[in-house]
Amino acid sequence: MHFTGIDWLRGVAAFFIVGCHIGLLDRTEGGFALTHFCDMNVGVFAAISGFLLQTSMIRASGRDAIFVLKKRIRRLLPIYVGWSLFYLLARWGLGLILGGSGLSQECKEGGPFWVWVVFGGGAACILWFIVNLLYVQTAICLSCWKFPRLIDRPFVPIFFAIGFLAWAIVDSRYIGYYTARLFAFVLLGWSIAVWYRKLPNGIGGWTACLAICLSAHFFLRGLVSAFALDFVCVIPILMLAISRSAEKSSVVGNFLASTSMGVYLWHPFFVVGLQRTIVKYVSAPYSASIILFAWIGTYALALATTVLIGKRCQSIM
Repeated sequence: MHFTGIDWLRGVAAFFIVGCHIGLLDRTEGGFALTHFCDMNVGVFAAISGFLLQTSMIRASGRDAIFVLKKRIRRLLPIYVGWSLFYLLARWGLGLILGGSGLSQECKEGGPFWVWVVFGGGAACILWFIVNLLYVQTAICLSCWKFPRLIDRPFVPIFFAIGFLAWAIVDSRYIGYYTARLFAFVLLGWSIAVWYRKLPNGIGGWTACLAICLSAHFFLRGLVSAFALDFVCVIPILMLAISRSAEKSSVVGNFLASTSMGVYLWHPFFVVGLQRTIVKYVSAPYSASIILFAWIGTYALALATTVLIGKRCQSIM
């Protein structure tokens, strides 16, 4: 079954991810409130990945977990390697054009810098997601290959999801903040894939649930861990996307899904340029309207670039 609601959700989540990287931090309260829910969409993307990974594993009847893993590696690894090289060259070139030293300062670090680039997504601020998604999916597929009965176990994935969430909450280092966090949300999506047919699928009920969760997210931020609030909100978001899926594909949904990864990969190039322009002509603090201008402008440029280069990146989720 093709989940058309997930196609739409990918496009919406990509738009909100752009908002995460609007770096105009000297803002009015309205400017901060505007992007409040943006970082949550990292969890949305990860949960979509986990949901679709479980459905792929079911279609493979569990015996072909290694086959599923090979397909994921063939999709993820070339994107990671290619865009790491691209971003390194871009940083080097832009550094020279702007009168800097390119990558020479980082290269002076020697081994640590290149280890970070190869294994941690250090070539660009967005590549951590792709490399950690590769780690998470590899671990899950190998576990299911070794223990096939884990594929449709209802309680095991949610138990580990909560465990990794707790790790992410208490550990602010890279492995907690990024890797454990991604494990938690991918396993949450996997759990939803196991449970969603047994859960109520009424749109009205899940809409009300989402409204309550988003309100709690907004008013409890700072009192409750942001990751825990994200975790709770992602459940009704993904359930709504599944419940609203139709038999017939949507042209707009397909477009949003097929360009979502392109937007994700291209937008850092434009967010910096727009911010430099805004800082030059607009005084801080920056209002919600200025943040929205930078946000929509960055998204539009990244989307246009994705389409114009004739290379609509297929989603890796």
